[in-house]
Amino acid sequence: MKHLLLGLYLVWVSFLIIARNSYAFEFNDLVILKNNPNISEQELGEQIDKRNEVYDKMHPHFIEMCTASQYIPEDEITWAVKGGTGGHATLFISSACVDGEKNYPALKMCDRQDDVSDDQPRGVGISLNLMFSNIRFIAIPGRDNFYKGPLGWGETITPFTVEEVKKYYYDKAWFKGIKMVEKQMATCRCKESQCLEDEIIKCYIDKNIGIDFASSLARTSYCTRFPIPKAGIERMVKYLNQRNEDAQKNGYKYDVILDNCSHIIHNAIAQTGFFDMKKQLKSTRFNQFRGVVSEPFADIPLEGVRNWVGGEFGYMSVPTHNLYRIVNRSIDLDLRDLKSVVKNQNLIETLLDPDYSWLPTGSGALVTVLAQRRNNEAFLKGKSGIKLFSLRRGEFQKFTDTEYSDFKEYYSNFYKNLSYHRRKMMEVIFKIEHLSMVELQELKRADEYDILDLLKVKLKESILKIEQDLDFLESYSKD
Repeated sequence: MKHLLLGLYLVWVSFLIIARNSYAFEFNDLVILKNNPNISEQELGEQIDKRNEVYDKMHPHFIEMCTASQYIPEDEITWAVKGGTGGHATLFISSACVDGEKNYPALKMCDRQDDVSDDQPRGVGISLNLMFSNIRFIAIPGRDNFYKGPLGWGETITPFTVEEVKKYYYDKAWFKGIKMVEKQMATCRCKESQCLEDEIIKCYIDKNIGIDFASSLARTSYCTRFPIPKAGIERMVKYLNQRNEDAQKNGYKYDVILDNCSHIIHNAIAQTGFFDMKKQLKSTRFNQFRGVVSEPFADIPLEGVRNWVGGEFGYMSVPTHNLYRIVNRSIDLDLRDLKSVVKNQNLIETLLDPDYSWLPTGSGALVTVLAQRRNNEAFLKGKSGIKLFSLRRGEFQKFTDTEYSDFKEYYSNFYKNLSYHRRKMMEVIFKIEHLSMVELQELKRADEYDILDLLKVKLKESILKIEQDLDFLESYSKD
């Protein structure tokens, strides 16, 4: 009887939430294009700007991890080279800024208004590139500079406009201090031994337009976004700065298997307790073999086998796989299985964190997709990123499949996303409060940290936040 009452109550609550306002903020461009193929790029771009403005007001501290599609420039795009089928991984941190006082890419927190200006917008994009020899990542300030570039929505992308975009980035100080590996320098306009710093920077920009910056010119970005407490962002900033500081002292050598664009992003997020760090092995042929072998087993449920071949996440890092893993631990985090909850070490770590207690699911945890510019004569559409053999291959595929046959609406539709999170959390609270004495005693024996009591408190806080967000969406859509 109690389950029937719960079901009826949740249906009623869901109806009220959706009925409050029929306007839905959709964060997946490809879903929008599928449902409305005639929408102009100008209209789509305006919707992108609006949804991000709303999200920023709701969640000032968040991260967005993306896996980008394959890079395929037309022949007329000078110096650029076709990318591999693995795609690319990037990270956007909403409340960090570029630290301009360093002579190499570095970050700082930028909460104060005097830290933000037209030249130093809030938020910073992180990208690692195989061309670097003295840094582990480049830092691009502002969402527009990182994803969109200086061209307006709806403008046609031609080889000529790409050259103009390059000139925009030539003048920026964000690239100072970078050095490139000899193999990449061999194709620069200047001779390697005689290249000045500004010539190295121009060479880097020529080769990376649409990769490390202005990515939507050349790629579609499949992303997952979720809020993190300010103290967690500070830990990520500290870790990333340490990585570039170390590269300044000891150099950096890219390894496509053991130290690629995805490793540093995974390990930066791990600083928050969200998941464990990915172990990084010394770059040898044998260890590369271990990395390739470990990745397909990284998500299997057999813990003993998984740990034997490379730990929970393996040694290799694949952008599309990481996208799935983050969604699985944020949006799709199943809190209704209480036996698993009290044994979930990462969840326990985030709830009991001495600096901040947080729940990595709830309001703001959603999938976002930024489509490649359609009016495009400079870059072809590339593959959505390799999915290696794995028991979870189908799970990886559903986030990048253009048909989106297995893609759940609540992943990226903000209204349905909030409704989903609220319903899930109410179910968990109801379940905790209606445990039988036998069930409670059984859980208490496994729950050595008293997680269930704290979890219930955090769930109630999250439901209140969701209600506030729904009110904000409703008032915003009326303006």
